[in-house]
Order: sequence, then C-alpha cells, then structure tokens
Amino acid sequence: WSLAVAGRMKENERAVEVLWKEVNRRDVGRVREKDWQQLKLVSLFASSEGMKLKADEGHQRKMDEMALLKISGSEMFEEYITRELVRFGFTGFRREISPFAGEEGGELLKIDMAFEKEQVALELDGPSHFLKSMEEKGDGEEPRRDGQTSAKSRLMESLGWQVFRHGYLSDRKLNKMPEEKRREFWVKNLGELGVKPSE
Repeated sequence: WSLAVAGRMKENERAVEVLWKEVNRRDVGRVREKDWQQLKLVSLFASSEGMKLKADEGHQRKMDEMALLKISGSEMFEEYITRELVRFGFTGFRREISPFAGEEGGELLKIDMAFEKEQVALELDGPSHFLKSMEEKGDGEEPRRDGQTSAKSRLMESLGWQVFRHGYLSDRKLNKMPEEKRREFWVKNLGELGVKPSE
C-alpha cells in the first residue's frame, strides 16, 4: 500500500510481487474490510503503472465486493460547490464517476465532479485529505495533502485527467468574497483547464 501511495510500485516490482503473493496466501476471513479496499487500490495503482497483479478467485471477489461499498465523503461540501458552479453557468459536469473506462475501481476512486468532455476532475478536499500538522499555518493556508489524496491525483493524471483540487480552507476564504469574485475564481481556474461556463 505504501509503495502504491508513493508511486514507487514499478521500481519495486519484485518486492510488490512477493508481497502480493503473500497476501494471496492469507485466509479470506482474516482480512478486514479496509484492507480489502486497500488491496483493490493497490491493484488499480499497479495497473496504472503497467503492472498486472493477479489475485486468486476468492481474494479478487472480496476486493471487488469491498470496492463497491460507498466511502463516506464531504456530501455537504460537494452539494454547496455543485449549486455554486451551476449558478455561475458551469453545467457540463457529472458527480461521482469513475476515472476509468467503465466502472473499474467501484466506489474507491470516484471523481467528485467530472467535466468528461474536457477530462477535468474537480476534487473537493475536506479535512480528511490533509496531513495533521503541529505547525501553525497562515490564515487560510492549507496544510499538505495526505499520501492517498496525492496518489489519487497522480493516478487520474496517468489516465489522462487534468486535476483541480479545491480544499475546504480555500473555500472558506473564497466564501468571504463577493459573488462576482467567487465567479471569477471558478472561471479563471477551470478556464485554465479548458472548462468554460455556458453562455
């Protein structure tokens, strides 16, 4: 899992294969739900790096099953941004879609808001996407994103998506601005990625 998050699977291919074989020797009943989800993510990251990890049938079935479970997210944050974007004329997006062709990956790597035509992923990052830091940050300055969040961006980019991450602290600062300034923010940032509001 750590090698997947760090984007170092291919350069450690032999070690990954040994670890994968060891995981596949484990009794299916002794693996936790979260661990099955991580194993599915490892296989998806490996695939994006050109590696093929084969799981035995029982393990593959369990990984696929756990990948279909909805992972809790920032629903209120997503709803608010959806309404804001629609108000500013951005209508060509869908929520919660897979970055893969088809539905590979289940619920694990869904894009928060996808402009499919432009292949732009708008990811909305609540507090769980950031590292907890003991250092004081400046007003509205966001801490560093965690490894899983960075790895998801890297994976989406390897699949051809442009990724724009919008964090909750940036949003708090943005919400203090007048509506026209908020509209300018979205037009500028999404426009740089080729997404324009409807006229």
